[in-house]
Amino acid sequence: MPLKKGIYIVDEAKLKLDGYAKRFKFIMGHDIGKIEIVGRIDDKLILKQIHSRPEEP
Repeated sequence: MPLKKGIYIVDEAKLKLDGYAKRFKFIMGHDIGKIEIVGRIDDKLILKQIHSRPEEP
């Protein structure tokens, strides 16, 4: 599945949730560590590195 479609699915699911369920996070593994997909603006993704491997600052 394309990443953009996955983000759309997560965003739509969050609209239907309430309470702690809205805190759902979209996290993926990467060579530098774990990255959270925070959101999107038009076709641009907003990413946040939440964990890095010891060899990556």
